[in-house]
Amino acid sequence: MVMRKTGGEGGIRTHGGLTYAAVFKYVPFSFKDDRGTRTSHHLIFAGKHVRGYEIMKDVMAGFSTKEQGVPSFEYNPADERYPALFEYSRPLDDLSEMLLKEFAGRCLPMHQIYEEHNIGRRYVEKNYKLVIYTLLYHPVCQLGIT
Repeated sequence: MVMRKTGGEGGIRTHGGLTYAAVFKYVPFSFKDDRGTRTSHHLIFAGKHVRGYEIMKDVMAGFSTKEQGVPSFEYNPADERYPALFEYSRPLDDLSEMLLKEFAGRCLPMHQIYEEHNIGRRYVEKNYKLVIYTLLYHPVCQLGIT
């Protein structure tokens, strides 16, 4: 099977000399060397069903290094030794901005927002819950209308 990267979904399969498009979701996970400068190997899960994608995404997230609670989908021993180098990355703030832009004017349950938005992104369900809770109960701004 031959895959091309399309942001978490899709690919091309070849079988018996025929080439056809396949719809599948994949979760890549990489392992860095001790210095954190080179990738030593990759582990890729590919599946057709969203539930399998979610399960593997949660499993791989549990083993990856995290920034602000958001998994990087890589194991990097250098991150554990030098955490101050990565403090300036704010992935939950980025997720908050994305959700505000992409779902403006729409009223959807959290799980539907998660299902529509998470494919091909490194955020897991608990990241969405935290950001949506924060947006609901700690608004970015309050308007005083008199």
